[in-house]
Amino acid sequence: KAELDAVQKSGIHIARTHFDYAMAWDVHARDWDFESEDMQAFYRWCLELKQRGIEVHLSYWAAFSQLYDQYLSYDATSNVYKEGSKPSAFYVEGDEEKTLGRFAAFIDSLFQQLRAKGCTNVTYLSLSTEPGFVYRQSDTMTAEQVAELYATEFLKYSNAVSNQLKKSGLRQNITIVGPNEGASTTPE
Repeated sequence: KAELDAVQKSGIHIARTHFDYAMAWDVHARDWDFESEDMQAFYRWCLELKQRGIEVHLSYWAAFSQLYDQYLSYDATSNVYKEGSKPSAFYVEGDEEKTLGRFAAFIDSLFQQLRAKGCTNVTYLSLSTEPGFVYRQSDTMTAEQVAELYATEFLKYSNAVSNQLKKSGLRQNITIVGPNEGASTTPE
């Protein structure tokens, strides 16, 4: 409570937070669990900020990696990132359209749950942070080609999410923020 009070006293109006599908994915049931312990904590945090007049910018920073790139998961027990597989929560091998549809449906369900819990202050969404950061992974494409690929793919999944939110009537309440690019397309 003291930390949140300090945030309010600082005068900020928007708090950006990290979010990942794993907070709402039950790996054993292989289904969404929007009542998980992690989600309950997230709802409480959003509601505490709401009481203080602070909006929330939900930053789903790993969208590109989870949809198109080799997904890197985090092992909290060893405090290291490890290579893994693309999330079965929405990834459909060889079917980009279904993958994007499932991802968009997840984001839509997430915002529906946030609204149902009273978290109407979650009004911003970003779907990538530094999507071009890993350009050096390509041995067959130039940095500019990789950056263009990232931009094209970003538009695909951002538009899929935007269209899904429009269908459910939530889009007018959510500002989708473009990716922030923290790396250049050149090694310099």
